[in-house]
Amino acid sequence: MKHDHLAGWIRFLASTAAPPTAMRPLELEGYLTGLIVAPDLVPPSMGIEALWGEDEPVFDTADQFQAVLDSVMGYHNELIDTIDRQGAGWRPMFMDKSGTSDLDEAAIWVRGFWQAMSAVPASWSALAEDERTRILVQPFATFVDLGALHDEPLPDNIDEIRQESASLIPRVLPALRKPRPTAFRQPLPPRHPQDRPQPNLPLRVRQEVQTLLPPQLTPQPPPNDYGRAGRRG
Repeated sequence: MKHDHLAGWIRFLASTAAPPTAMRPLELEGYLTGLIVAPDLVPPSMGIEALWGEDEPVFDTADQFQAVLDSVMGYHNELIDTIDRQGAGWRPMFMDKSGTSDLDEAAIWVRGFWQAMSAVPASWSALAEDERTRILVQPFATFVDLGALHDEPLPDNIDEIRQESASLIPRVLPALRKPRPTAFRQPLPPRHPQDRPQPNLPLRVRQEVQTLLPPQLTPQPPPNDYGRAGRRG
């Protein structure tokens, strides 16, 4: 079942071991999806570090840590299989069955995806700067507050822009996805659609995305490895 492993993460969030900054389910799904479609492999230690946020978890035993990690790995692998099997028909958590997106939930989901992008900034920036692949990154960039970055108000139709962008996210994922190792496993060969999506995003977003990504996706220092079991904050 899709949410069996996710339930393990939810139980962790409800426990005393979880830091308050740990990813919530929407953010986790976006983050793991970003790892799955990343242009380059994200080192496992870096992939795990981001799960906790700014604070560290508190595990009494190594077994507790491993159980949480197994839940994340299992959910990650389920997402790979689902995205590869359903392609553009996949519905992320922020979408209902009809494909309508909740914009607040989509923003949280994209926040997780953006964290995965930040793990390999140069590769994502290269996609954004290449006119042949730039359009694949644009749906995610529209959820960043471009107005705040450039000291100007957001357009009046920002909700319309973001609703369109949210609907495009599952359509661009198969084009981004290719067979490669990921942070948590060697994936199955993906199923690519015959035709790549041709999103039609507003001109302002197209103009902004190239300058937006490089300064925002700054490399992070390599985190410590798994040495959290048995540590107390």
